[in-house]
Amino acid sequence: MSLLDELDEADVRTRLEFFIVTHEVKPAHLAREAGISRQHLLRVRKGIMEPTRWKIAQIVSALRRMTLLDVQASELFELSLEENGLWALARVREDVAARTENFRERMRATAAVIARILGGAQKEWARRFLAHGVSEALVRQLVLTAHRLLDDRPARAIAILDVAERLTIELPALMKRDVVIVLRGRSCLDRAFALRSLGRFNEARTMLDRAEAEFQKTPYCTHELAQTWYERAAMHFKLRAFEVVVRFAQQARSIFILTSDRRRAAKARMIEGCVLADRGELAAARDEFRDAVAAFAVFGDRESAACAHLNLGSTEMRLGHLNTARGAFRQAAQEFVKLGMHGEAVRARWNEAHLVAFHENLTRGLVLLRKARSDFANLEMLADSAFVGLDMLKALFGKHDAAGEAEQVARVVFREFELAGVTKSALEALAYLRDAIQRNTATGSLVDDVRSFIELAQHDAAATFSPPS
Repeated sequence: MSLLDELDEADVRTRLEFFIVTHEVKPAHLAREAGISRQHLLRVRKGIMEPTRWKIAQIVSALRRMTLLDVQASELFELSLEENGLWALARVREDVAARTENFRERMRATAAVIARILGGAQKEWARRFLAHGVSEALVRQLVLTAHRLLDDRPARAIAILDVAERLTIELPALMKRDVVIVLRGRSCLDRAFALRSLGRFNEARTMLDRAEAEFQKTPYCTHELAQTWYERAAMHFKLRAFEVVVRFAQQARSIFILTSDRRRAAKARMIEGCVLADRGELAAARDEFRDAVAAFAVFGDRESAACAHLNLGSTEMRLGHLNTARGAFRQAAQEFVKLGMHGEAVRARWNEAHLVAFHENLTRGLVLLRKARSDFANLEMLADSAFVGLDMLKALFGKHDAAGEAEQVARVVFREFELAGVTKSALEALAYLRDAIQRNTATGSLVDDVRSFIELAQHDAAATFSPPS
């Protein structure tokens, strides 16, 4: 079947619909990225409603971010009186279909090359891609391939993005400067996300510096610059540098609001809610998270809604509302599983395990904590696995005849934090805890002190650990 026949069967009536079908963009994802309702987008796609100039801009910008292509409004809409109605003519449709079929064939061939090379030894990737020949399509598909792996295989995503950035140096000199900046900056921003999820914060900070430097080169990347600020806020929240979190979250939110990206504006607001929670303003934080759940439901953003449920559950647990917290954790876990975000699903189950172990039933909670630690380790999320191990150590102090397991867990936790790249002073604190467990002098408060110090050392490399007197 020809592409034109395929499009006729799909009842494609507009240039926008044609682009969506031929580039395999899911309409629901486009609506979410553009910050408009699915119903509104459907009416525009089917030619029932004429979009405003602002809606055109939102859709064009969203498709640029989703495809990493230099999408132009003229590819999606009839913008002149002379062109008006030409899309209905068979010869026009045939010409566009022929050009798009050629594009799809090139994309399929590029995808096959990427799959073949990535199936081989990692140390050979760069050499084999260079031998094949570097093109914009190749680098773009590599960046998009890595982006899809960020949640479940962050280490592999980083390796692919390392190669993608190296290949941008080989791109033809006649390529549009803005496109090269997007590809290079995106490779840095996505690596920062993956490195943060692996607990490698110093490396993540370096990647964010590089992404910001790239995106600042052109107004074309204003939205990507705001995304970089948002990621800085998320990373500094992990590092408990709350003043920095609020500053970057507000910077990002201002750009998102100006570009009508209300969904990401809500995400930035949710980070500010997390700061409220950590400052002990639990009722205010709970209200922020409830609002966030409702907002993300409107935008159809299931991932962010799941994150909001996770934050809501944590806050409700601290308020003592255990059943409400459990329901929020389970809703978050279920949604993350449906989305294929297995690392975040484990995080939600870890929170429920913490609830059970420290508020309900220690023995049952330990079983759940062991499972969460193992699941994080299997996903190569070693820093998270080690933090679950600290929870296990604290819980084991409440059980008789658990000294042997506590010593084993302490050794594993030390090794995992070491592999995750924590500072020398953090390792000294962990060694002190390990030795105290072996001497049978460790306490739950010591575990808390060591955890707090590791979090401090993540953003203050000069911090030193002072054993309790």
